[in-house]
Amino acid sequence: MINYKVINILGLICMFLSFSMIPSIFWCMYYNETLDLLSFLKSISITFFSGLLLYLSTYIKVNKHYKDLTSKDGFTVVTLGWVTMAIFSALPYYLSSSYNFSFVDSFFESMS
Repeated sequence: MINYKVINILGLICMFLSFSMIPSIFWCMYYNETLDLLSFLKSISITFFSGLLLYLSTYIKVNKHYKDLTSKDGFTVVTLGWVTMAIFSALPYYLSSSYNFSFVDSFFESMS
């Protein structure tokens, strides 16, 4: 069973990832790329609210049952965090009409 703290940390990772996408919005505005701007805004919204949902759904359980993370939980956070970040990082490619990537191609681009 996955520790609630792991899901809580994954929610924080998603929210930080959404904040790291914000500088891309400024580049899109600078180069006047409105289609990519919309895909980044959608990606930021989806990533942030998914992370917020993960974080808030486990917030009460984490505070009620405080338990330290074990090394197994650490490996789980790293593995799931890496895959989760790759999935959410693929959203701008997938939602952009400039590239016409499938989700598999988008996932490969964000993973590499």
